[in-house]
Amino acid sequence: MASPTPNWLTGFRFAVHAIAGRGWSVKESRGSIRLSVRYGAEGKGSSVTLPLEWGAHSVKPALDLIGRLHRATTIGNRSLRDALRLETAPDTANVDSRGQWAQLVDAFRHDLKTHDRIKASTWTDTYGRFLAAAVAELEAGRPPTNGYDLISRVLMPWAAMPRSRVVAVNAICRWLDFGIDHHGLSDSWRVSASSRKRLKGRVVPGDRREKTTLTDTEILQLIASISNEPWANALKLLALYGLRPEELNHLEARVDPRSGELRMWCGYEKVCGRGSTPPRWLFPVPLHDAGGEPVLWNLVGAMAIGQLPLPPLSDKYALGTFLRRSPAWQELVDSYKARGLWVRPYSLRDAYATRAHQRVPNTAAISTAMGHSLRVHSDSYISATEDTTAEAFDAIG
Repeated sequence: MASPTPNWLTGFRFAVHAIAGRGWSVKESRGSIRLSVRYGAEGKGSSVTLPLEWGAHSVKPALDLIGRLHRATTIGNRSLRDALRLETAPDTANVDSRGQWAQLVDAFRHDLKTHDRIKASTWTDTYGRFLAAAVAELEAGRPPTNGYDLISRVLMPWAAMPRSRVVAVNAICRWLDFGIDHHGLSDSWRVSASSRKRLKGRVVPGDRREKTTLTDTEILQLIASISNEPWANALKLLALYGLRPEELNHLEARVDPRSGELRMWCGYEKVCGRGSTPPRWLFPVPLHDAGGEPVLWNLVGAMAIGQLPLPPLSDKYALGTFLRRSPAWQELVDSYKARGLWVRPYSLRDAYATRAHQRVPNTAAISTAMGHSLRVHSDSYISATEDTTAEAFDAIG
């Protein structure tokens, strides 16, 4: 009569299937763990002996190793034997060895701060979290030995997040290129253009979203639903002046020396490429109500006398967080999502651009008023909708 399967072995086999799939299995071989991989209809595959003793005490390290082998073979396209060889190769001391990766991150951050003038929030969102994960992998017991393998490991938590995958690949590749070009890192860490594209992954239907612009009526109804006066004022400013959310922190009422009139001034300088956008005067484009009448908000006058309270906006995500809690906003999001369209806080800025194009024939003037280049404006902002296009041509006669 065969001996019953011990509980630890049942759990071990189940965990292997959960990590790598049913084509992966383990058994005892001369006192060690034998890992087998089968794939395809014909059951072809390969087997390797892991450098671990057969027994309950080896389950955890074995599962960790099998997880890394699975990533190396499925994402890194290595053979099972090559993947195991790299995992079990002895560490060597060289310029790429662990202990220096964190220093390379610090040097990279200093370079970006000095030459690209990035903000702390940009570092955190675009680089910091991904490079922290990369350093953790590189300082692990069996670190990756090339850039492709490193990024493959780092991407695992973001596998189902297409935008994060792209940002992570770009960040890590730029960091590695910096190390190769300026700090003696081996060129073996360079990731080719074709490999970068593969790591970013294929964009599947649903990943790409088409932006839309809100109508004046929708914006006015949204603002009317907000009982919190500071937040209602913030939305009015965004809609009337076409602001970026961050620019709410940089507004003041000033007298325009050219006209002697009170006008809104924005002191925000957005970092872009190797430079930044200049501070600018703002130009309101009033919204119209359902009856076609202009809605006149004297926001600059209210600000001049200290009667325009605004919410705390030190957190860059504050506006998005507030709007997600608004039933009226969520209704707009759901309504447009059902049509395959994307509504976001920047949709108020998009709506400003569309209104401006109805009334101002000079596109360069509109782009300057919005604080970006003509090229950025043409590439990124909606200048017309089906309704505004029809209105424009109907007016011809």
